[in-house]
Amino acid sequence: MSNAPVPDRGSSRRLVIILALAAVVTVAVVAAMLGAFSGGASGSGTATMSPGGGTPPPVAIAGEVVADGVAVPVRTAELAVEAGGIVTDVAVGLGDSVDAGDVLVALDTAAVDAEIAGARAAVDAAKARSAQAAAGKKQADEQVAVAEANLDGAQAALETARDNNRREDEATAARNAARAQVRVAKAAATGAAEGVAAAEADVRRAEAAVASLELARDDLGVRAPFAGRVASLPVREGALVSPGQVLVRLADETAWEFVATELDESGIAGVTVGAPATASARTARAARAGSSTRSWWSLKARCPTGCAGT
Repeated sequence: MSNAPVPDRGSSRRLVIILALAAVVTVAVVAAMLGAFSGGASGSGTATMSPGGGTPPPVAIAGEVVADGVAVPVRTAELAVEAGGIVTDVAVGLGDSVDAGDVLVALDTAAVDAEIAGARAAVDAAKARSAQAAAGKKQADEQVAVAEANLDGAQAALETARDNNRREDEATAARNAARAQVRVAKAAATGAAEGVAAAEADVRRAEAAVASLELARDDLGVRAPFAGRVASLPVREGALVSPGQVLVRLADETAWEFVATELDESGIAGVTVGAPATASARTARAARAGSSTRSWWSLKARCPTGCAGT
């Protein structure tokens, strides 16, 4: 999620200080931040917090550095669609809390649903051909078994004729005919096996086509990648959206960062990581402006060894 522009106050540099609020700010302050985040806004647009007019600037005392700025969520996400289409359902509202995996916006799936139906019919047809090919292979294998049994009988008859000093011509011819039948039956069985393999490949291709279309249908919508709050919802039902267009901006309320817009830089060198700090809200007035949810705060950090310039 992109952040809304912050006015430049004087020549102070823009600094970002990550706060471990649970360690240094009371539960009441954290609750105030979460309340400021939602701001009570509803409908489409963007929930934001802006400073109230006439709020006096923070005052530093000896041993403190005071920063004025905004609190913004550390983790945000801009959720876009992979494919364009018509929005058929906006399942959330601005400021709503959502869980990971929730469907937030859905697009029209009629066209891809029709393609999926056709692809599934192709799967059924391919499976029918596969079953038919398997039945043919079974029959061919049975014919091979019969031909081999006939060959065994003809060979035995030939051996008997030789042992009894009888004419072998007829027995030899019968044996040779049985051998030819075995070759024909085995060739038919090989062809049947190849037919089964081809039919099974057709089934796999048809099923892959269905899976691909189902993935394409899943792209016709937006799901929440994590639990959070809807911070921006620049879309409405019936709208035509383009591939890659951002439909929802989501913010994770579990971690925040402080973005300083006014800071006594002469004393910041005396502040160390983990030093005690307190935060206080400067405003609680909601407004629709910009493109991210934020609230204005003042931060006071103690300098263990004294702050230069204070």
